[in-house]
Amino acid sequence: AVGLSDGRVRLQFDNMLSAKTSTLDDEQDGITKTSLKEVINRLNTQQVDFVKMDCEGAEWDILQDVESWKKVRELRMEYHLDESKGRTMEKLNLL
Repeated sequence: AVGLSDGRVRLQFDNMLSAKTSTLDDEQDGITKTSLKEVINRLNTQQVDFVKMDCEGAEWDILQDVESWKKVRELRMEYHLDESKGRTMEKLNLL
């Protein structure tokens, strides 16, 4: 898993709506999460041509890493909107 910071995460499933599946921090039982910054550093390159992101709601955190995204030429992504959390199309367009 890739995230804003290193740690551990797990998926939280919504039995009624698969589009509401999300990631949650889980330091005890989760899988390893590596920061986007570290992933790019491991590539040992100055620029990443393409990123395809499908991270079950974690995109909102990952997009905050402005410095790492400056090294990415092109992004294709799945995103999750959730007005109750302030995750609207308008806010996504501002990132």
